[in-house]
Amino acid sequence: MLGVRAVGALTSVVLMLTPVAGGQQPPGAPLLQSQHMVYAGAFRLPAGRGLASFEDGGTSMSFDPANGTLWMAGRSQQWVAEVNIPEIRTAMALTDLATATIRTPFRDVLGGRMESIAPGVGGAKLLGGTLPWLGSLIVSAYVYFDAGNAQAASHFRVQGSTVIGPVKVGRADTGLVSGWMAPIPVEWQAPLGGPALTGQCCIPIISRTSSGPAASVFNPADIGVKSPVPATQVVGYPWGNTTLGGPDSNGTLFNTTVWMGGIVFPPLTRSVLFIGGRKSLGRFCYGPGTDDESLHMTPYPEAPRSENWCYDPSNHDKGTHGYPYTHFVWAYDAQDLVAARKGRRPWNVRPYATWPFDLPFQAPSRAIKGVAYDPATRRLFLTAQNNDGAQPLVHVFTVSLSAPPGAR
Repeated sequence: MLGVRAVGALTSVVLMLTPVAGGQQPPGAPLLQSQHMVYAGAFRLPAGRGLASFEDGGTSMSFDPANGTLWMAGRSQQWVAEVNIPEIRTAMALTDLATATIRTPFRDVLGGRMESIAPGVGGAKLLGGTLPWLGSLIVSAYVYFDAGNAQAASHFRVQGSTVIGPVKVGRADTGLVSGWMAPIPVEWQAPLGGPALTGQCCIPIISRTSSGPAASVFNPADIGVKSPVPATQVVGYPWGNTTLGGPDSNGTLFNTTVWMGGIVFPPLTRSVLFIGGRKSLGRFCYGPGTDDESLHMTPYPEAPRSENWCYDPSNHDKGTHGYPYTHFVWAYDAQDLVAARKGRRPWNVRPYATWPFDLPFQAPSRAIKGVAYDPATRRLFLTAQNNDGAQPLVHVFTVSLSAPPGAR
């Protein structure tokens, strides 16, 4: 049946389907396209101090259906807070947007156990994802720059002050599973062999992770019960599999300029959506960024071979560049993921559609760091960094199957 829901200032028509008994795939489940993502508005996050701040944060976001709230990491990318979702508004000025309130204050959700994912390995250790699950909070974590691929475990289960983990999920490298997580809709759990997805992509040291979107099916209830936690990869591109593009390719669906925000699987559709925080539109370049376009792709003083100045007014760091950038969606057919579970190689799976999109109050770096989905209201939440000074804005789309003309 068709129903009308009001979301902030936007009223959209949303398809509501009756679940199919027995956990079977719904007949005629649709494949979402770009026009089905209808922009609904945004809201601000409250100011804070020190580690109890959202500045440079908004990562590892998830929707909590028990409270109708969002969990996300803050400035340290190790502490998390739970926020109440305010009114969603479209506005011409930031001051016209509503501001969320804190439901659960910032805390070190792992109780000091972050280092245990890779004892003795230096460098930043960061939260990769959160997933509310049957009264617990499932948390994944990763080593940002794990040159030796030493990380052996990635997932925790947190219930009150009790922290279980870290545990290894699956038998592949943790660089393929230590990031975002999402529930699998009930009608797809039997075909895919489990209730949740976990994945990772696009972090430093490409040989330990995926050259494009990746996801494995697992059961969060197995954390603390089985070792390793059983997991089946249903999409992913381990080192050497360049189905979507190589590390320094141009005009492809992947190169190492990609930043991934997360994954959602809207119920009663066939679509698994990976939301890219950033994808390059320009020529791939490795080296320091510069505002001087005339220097682009020319060696900087004492540059090693294959390194150059990279024209990128949004980012002067030394690294991968491909200015300008866009936000991006890789849309996969769940039936292809089922085929991979049954034996098809997950690195041969390709998206059925891809599309770029923009956001209001856009920062030049175009970084989306968190993604979450509310199946009851069909609202997709995205945290876009530096849209509100140093703080992210939370942007909201409605997944609609009757998008109005001209919808983004």
